[in-house]
Amino acid sequence: MKQLLIILLLISTSVSAQQKDSIIINHHTYYSGETYLDSSKVDFSKMHLNRKNIKSVNQVNCSKSKIHSSRDVGVTFITRRKNDSLILLDAMILSVRKSNAMTNDEKISLIIDGEFIEDTEGHFIEEGFIKKISILVYDPKQKGTHLFRNPIIVITTKTKRDK
Repeated sequence: MKQLLIILLLISTSVSAQQKDSIIINHHTYYSGETYLDSSKVDFSKMHLNRKNIKSVNQVNCSKSKIHSSRDVGVTFITRRKNDSLILLDAMILSVRKSNAMTNDEKISLIIDGEFIEDTEGHFIEEGFIKKISILVYDPKQKGTHLFRNPIIVITTKTKRDK
């Protein structure tokens, strides 16, 4: 019986340790580690935003204790000055495929400000952030050495990221 109680205690402790800290703001529950852009939940690692368009960034800690643990990263709220449309990069690639009569088997690479984006799924870019879009297409008739055979979409933004 004593062993059963110890096992139940260990299970309940491990389950509670896996739960994210949360906070309730205006009757809505937010969880630690989440990021919201203009009130919509986003994966910030897949967002390409113009820094000059960011009005405010606020972080709210979820932990109720006065000593915050390293795992309590809180909830991040980002508000933009101008609500520019967000373009899904996969939709941009699909548009390039259609306009160039390409099949889905042909790989299209994407570079934003010199940074190669391997997995474009779920990536967004602010429409007003785009300065120039170039599409590099392999032409076997051109003389010289070709470094690529698949099309490359090169996006230059209005303010390049610091390296």
